[in-house]
Amino acid sequence: MKGPVAVTHVGAITPMGLGALETGFVYRAQGIGFRSSALVHPESGEPLLAGTVPVLEPLLVGAARVVELGKRALDDLFQDGGSVLGGLRLRVWLCIDEWLAERDAEGVVPSVELLRLLRVHARSRFGEGVEVRVCAMGAASPGRILEDALAELDAGDVDAVVLGGAHSDQCPVRVRALWSASRLYSSENLDGVLPGEGAAFVSFMQPAAARRLGARSAAHLVALGTGHDKARPDNDESAFAAAGLTLAVRSATEALSAQGLRVGWQLNDLGFESFRTSEWMSVMTRTQAIWQEPQVSDSPCQRLGHLGAATLPVQLALAVEAWRRGYAPHRRLLCLAGSDDGFRVSALVEGNQDGS
Repeated sequence: MKGPVAVTHVGAITPMGLGALETGFVYRAQGIGFRSSALVHPESGEPLLAGTVPVLEPLLVGAARVVELGKRALDDLFQDGGSVLGGLRLRVWLCIDEWLAERDAEGVVPSVELLRLLRVHARSRFGEGVEVRVCAMGAASPGRILEDALAELDAGDVDAVVLGGAHSDQCPVRVRALWSASRLYSSENLDGVLPGEGAAFVSFMQPAAARRLGARSAAHLVALGTGHDKARPDNDESAFAAAGLTLAVRSATEALSAQGLRVGWQLNDLGFESFRTSEWMSVMTRTQAIWQEPQVSDSPCQRLGHLGAATLPVQLALAVEAWRRGYAPHRRLLCLAGSDDGFRVSALVEGNQDGS
């Protein structure tokens, strides 16, 4: 990134709220989005505890559910003043989970239809100048695409970039895959993935362009860092090595440290899998020099369920709402996320407490 970019609009749908505003409010109030779901444990047949959006049809599953979540989150961004993006040269990136890019039992690649449906929906909101792309590489997907996407913005090739993510574990195929890999959270397996779902979108613009449009900027994305860890859910590599996430954090905060500034707030993607907690502990120990009080560390997945590719967009939506309403614990935030293949991303964001 050549310089900070303005974060102008957000939209979200989560088990805590049907919009970013409601999600932020309930999250601040220590709400929890878990409930008994329509999913059942593949072995015991017992209903699974999951973070699910209650207004969606419980029998809507898989890619169709991800599409619906994505549409509603994009609509929320539109209602959040994102209508000013209509008619602009707009690049929309949707991050989704890896399994949606694989052929299903019928030989269909779900991500292809998902992309088509979201493109139709985005153009119905923002005009025919919208180009929609998909990155199906899990929670750290933004680290794969944001540098290039923001380079297009910096070069003037597009007027705005909209980053989104949509995820749902509300699918028998997904649940069985987690169970087969011994990764499904249950009373017998606390070291597992607690199913969840959600979607969020956030728009980025050059600060000068945002001011010309009268777009409110609650925050700026300042820097990105990426890395790759050897430890994955399917191997026995030591998570305490944590070389990738350590590199991602240090890369994102290198310029900040040079200025003598530090970070007081973190949003991470820690769920209940112990290897990711071990990784996080190592990183926090090694990088204490960049942190300062109140050193708040939030783990939305522990109250919303697993968020997969929606992780970083949901984190940004929560942060923007906190800065807008004046209850963010610190001006500077690090967002952390990691994909199952070991790829890690860290995003440094700076907020305006008054939303100006």
